[in-house]
Amino acid sequence: MSASARGAAQRLERRLYTGEVSSPSRSVSGEPGPDGGVWNDPMPGLIGSFVQRAVVAMTTYLEQGLRAAGYDITPARAGNVMRNITPEGATIVAIARAAGVSKQAISRQAEGLQKLGYVVIGTSEADRRVRIVKPTPFGLESRDVVAHLYQQLEEKLTDRVGTADLAAFRHVVDALQDIGAETDRGAGPPDGGGVSRP
Repeated sequence: MSASARGAAQRLERRLYTGEVSSPSRSVSGEPGPDGGVWNDPMPGLIGSFVQRAVVAMTTYLEQGLRAAGYDITPARAGNVMRNITPEGATIVAIARAAGVSKQAISRQAEGLQKLGYVVIGTSEADRRVRIVKPTPFGLESRDVVAHLYQQLEEKLTDRVGTADLAAFRHVVDALQDIGAETDRGAGPPDGGGVSRP
């Protein structure tokens, strides 16, 4: 990463960071922190904490937007299925592969969405064992709302941090994805990341 991109990422982090690292607060674990206070991040490591806060903020924004628009789903209940199907539908296996979760998890999520009227689950004409998940018109409308909410969120971020910092953030996320892909291919830390088990 170039020095300018690194600086932009650091500026973005400072702007998005909502509190002082050393300020004591209550956490899920309640473990004492190095300053005598209480750890305020349940996930150790600055980058892990940063990513966690970003995901929570985005999820909250989407949940509130969906609720305000009259949809009773959340990213946790619907995201894996709704994000990975086309208007023509997709198989449970294809959705699970794209989402990186088990077929059973996708089946349960799809069944819940079917009960709420967001998708229909059918079978393939070619192979009756293959289940196809297809969004209903209501489900497609919810996807449009989510797309609009993401666009709004990006505009708000751009207004707050500027295009250069948002580009640096994208660069950091791309680098994280590259590292994850390298790890998937067996090019991860040869020593287990420097962590040994007792």
